[in-house]
Amino acid sequence: MVERFNEHLPVLVKPSTGKANAKELYFDRLDSGLRSWHCRHQGDRRSKTIRLLHGSEVAFWPNASSHFAGVVQTVPDLPGTEIILESTPTAMGDEFHQRWQAGRGGRRRLHRRFVPWYWH
Repeated sequence: MVERFNEHLPVLVKPSTGKANAKELYFDRLDSGLRSWHCRHQGDRRSKTIRLLHGSEVAFWPNASSHFAGVVQTVPDLPGTEIILESTPTAMGDEFHQRWQAGRGGRRRLHRRFVPWYWH
């Protein structure tokens, strides 16, 4: 999807691309990029600095608590950073459900949004 997005950007706003492959799209003149990876092993991505994190289908991540402990640490608590976690739920009490519950009552900096499939 990242590659498709980049291919169809209008020339007027399309940044210069340095590295482009199945897992990474790097914009050399912006010193910025997009990366995609799977959470297969415990401790993935602990050494990175991530500004915008989108975790997809997090209820299905193997070793979810370990992955959260590592990947959330890579996103600094600064303006311009954001963590988005989305998933189809699987079980009450799992890591995703616990984080969803933590957003109840408008707790500071945690916002829950339910988007049903039919909105698309």
